[in-house]
Amino acid sequence: QPNSTVYIVFYIKTEVEMKTTKKDGYTTAESSSKAKLTVTQAPRATQDKK
Repeated sequence: QPNSTVYIVFYIKTEVEMKTTKKDGYTTAESSSKAKLTVTQAPRATQDKK
């Protein structure tokens, strides 16, 4: 499943960014929703490339 690998990598990258930008509750919440968004969109993006 190459598709799953792609969005897992995206998610890990966002998790790292989330830890570095953990200055206040707002930034953390924003980064968290970005991570969820990336995970949902990535499989669609990889399927479109095929």
